[in-house]
Amino acid sequence: MCKKSNEFLTEPKRKLPGKNAGLFISNSKDQGLDAAFVLAVEQAGYSQFLALQSESWHLFVSRLASGLPDFFNALDNRASPGAESSTTFDLLFHPAPGAFAREAVQLFRQDALSFTAFFSLLKCLRWTMLNDPALSAQRQRSCALFFDRLEIEAASQWLKEEARSTQHRLREAKLFILNEKRRYAAIFHRMAEPACIIDHQGCLLDVNAAFADFFKMQGETLLGKPYIQLFGVEACNICLLDKHLAGHGSFANIEVVIQVAGEIRTVLISGSSLGRVRGVPCGIVILQDVTAQRQMAQAQQELECLAASLRCSNAELEQFAHVSSHDMKEPLLLIVAFAERLLARWPEKFDGKAGEYLGRILKAAHQLQTFVDDILQLSKVRSEERSFGVVALDELMQEVLGDFEERIRQVQGNVWVGHLATIEGDRIQLRQLFQNLIANALKYRQENLPPMVEVKGRKLPGGIYEITVRDNGIGFEEKYAERIFQPFVRLHGRHEYEGTGIGLATCEKIVTRHGGRISAKSSSGEGSVFIVQLPVEQYKRQ
Repeated sequence: MCKKSNEFLTEPKRKLPGKNAGLFISNSKDQGLDAAFVLAVEQAGYSQFLALQSESWHLFVSRLASGLPDFFNALDNRASPGAESSTTFDLLFHPAPGAFAREAVQLFRQDALSFTAFFSLLKCLRWTMLNDPALSAQRQRSCALFFDRLEIEAASQWLKEEARSTQHRLREAKLFILNEKRRYAAIFHRMAEPACIIDHQGCLLDVNAAFADFFKMQGETLLGKPYIQLFGVEACNICLLDKHLAGHGSFANIEVVIQVAGEIRTVLISGSSLGRVRGVPCGIVILQDVTAQRQMAQAQQELECLAASLRCSNAELEQFAHVSSHDMKEPLLLIVAFAERLLARWPEKFDGKAGEYLGRILKAAHQLQTFVDDILQLSKVRSEERSFGVVALDELMQEVLGDFEERIRQVQGNVWVGHLATIEGDRIQLRQLFQNLIANALKYRQENLPPMVEVKGRKLPGGIYEITVRDNGIGFEEKYAERIFQPFVRLHGRHEYEGTGIGLATCEKIVTRHGGRISAKSSSGEGSVFIVQLPVEQYKRQ
């Protein structure tokens, strides 16, 4: 469709052959086309083309109007009087109509005017001229023959141009299709997911390298095989490949279990119809191997079940330890009380071996009391959880040192505490933590060497506060660095150092409850360093 224009050529009026030729180009832009031409357009049924006036239209009409008089004058001069046949012969083979036709086609095709609009214009021009009453019969026949030649030449030229244009577009389309085929083939064969092309009978037409690798077969040997041999009847029934291909449908992520080279694999199958290729319905099927993900999910589920079972078992054990310890305390108190009463009231009766045996009973009872108390402390870490609050570690450590004042004096030890920060935590449990660490440092001292304990703190990146408790005691071998935090683990016999092996296990549970970690470094005979890392803020950890 050509562009619209309200402007007309302003060529001076030119009269066509005859006294009052019917086709003129107006001097005025407002007057537009000659009334006779407008009437011709309307009577010919092409009034819609009056709105399609373009530069090409006006240029062609202008050249036709200016060239026709000269053409017919030259034709008249060549013809002898009354020799109509020579005029007709000259018109049939004169190059002017062909030249006009080629110029017209070139102009109007550049202006994107349709073939129908172009020939409608020619018809209107023809009608306008042939209906001019001023033309002689001979001139009318000449005009009719001229326009016949013009229309034939124009139609021929237009069709040639259209054929060339169509051939050019066809070549471009073929090249585009070829490039698209190559591109999609490259994508198909380089896909990481296994993929195949199947026909309406379910036979493999093409497979990519990933598909061949998945089924552990050569790609050439797979071509022509029915997909049911690879996927299995059950998987094919679930996916309904035939139904989707026949109905030009698609499906996505249907999970099936198939057997590949003796292995059970879980895959997600997706497919889509590709329409007809050479008249045969075809489709693409893509596989996604999710075996590892499903195995991982199953293992995760089993792990969660095991963790839940362990939590229940731990809770039951803690409850049992708590209840049992309470139930054991009363009989122990009675044993200690009555044994001490016997020694106090009848000392003369418990001399010699009797006194020794009773003393051993008291000692064992006291050890058992300590053991029961430690178990109670261990069970309370979880059973008596309290909300976290602000804890000033400086003040807390001074309270702990106050508890050990007499003990430090007895062993002639020294405990140095640096500046400690304020963190969030359970004050009672943190006090128990540092009591156990200081008690350990004082207990496992070297013979004839006063114990020296150093407590320091520092901030670490990520909102972590680290406290180190260093001593000059007997130390331990590095291979026991993790084992010492297990319950009831003792590295020394009871005859060497008293203890139940629960103190450090209690420390580990307290630190874990606070979202931190505890570790130890040591060498035998060179002292130990216990490192406690705790979050400064608990973020509502309960």
